[in-house]
Amino acid sequence: MNTHKMFGIMSIMLVCALALVGAVSAIPVQITRVEIDDHQIQPDQTNRLDVVRDNKVEFEVTLEATQNIDDVEVEVFVSGFEHNQDLRLSDHNGPFDMDANVTYRKTLSITFPDMVDEDDYKVRVIVTDRDGDEVIENYNVKIDVERHDLKIVDAIFTPSRKVQAGQALLSTVRVENFGESDEEDVKVTVAVPDL
Repeated sequence: MNTHKMFGIMSIMLVCALALVGAVSAIPVQITRVEIDDHQIQPDQTNRLDVVRDNKVEFEVTLEATQNIDDVEVEVFVSGFEHNQDLRLSDHNGPFDMDANVTYRKTLSITFPDMVDEDDYKVRVIVTDRDGDEVIENYNVKIDVERHDLKIVDAIFTPSRKVQAGQALLSTVRVENFGESDEEDVKVTVAVPDL
């Protein structure tokens, strides 16, 4: 086989490969606005929103489609959380259909539990459909903690079910400090109101 034929065949294969790659196009949706608890945030900005953990945080995502599209899904999530395998910090909305030049508002929420470290995180908003490439935007948040946040995480009573007259009821209470400040002189009082 001569060089010209080989070059021609390779050129045709390259054009076909590029056509196949171009067949998967970006989803025709724009994320036009994202609000966290009624505060508009901008993607990838240096200023970040302060969010206090152990609270439910509401996200409102505003979307616009440039053409009709079916089976759209929106997800907000935080990656890099140590316990994501057991407790995923995410929410999802969809699938739903979108008409061209119509604005859609989707509300999602994430609860940041006590085990989330005080640190900077990225909240990722992903819009997908069945066929196209996803649209992803990242938003900076700082997870903060309450100044004073003591919680009773466990209580053990001995005996555990029944106390006879004249018998002592012993209690062991485990208190954990999820707050920012060290706590001193913490006192736990156990009482039985009916007595």
